[in-house]
Amino acid sequence: MDRLYRTGAWTRGAGPEPYPLAEGCQDHLLALAVEESARTRAPVTTAVEAWAAG
Repeated sequence: MDRLYRTGAWTRGAGPEPYPLAEGCQDHLLALAVEESARTRAPVTTAVEAWAAG
């Protein structure tokens, strides 16, 4: 929930970005995988992408 509050502050110009873009992209990749799995009713495998590896 902390990210949600930090994101709100950031969008209002009242705080720094909530987390790095690479981490946000990795989160989005996972969200897309969940959606695909729900749609296809099959397991979906993901990995930490090179752009997100710290």
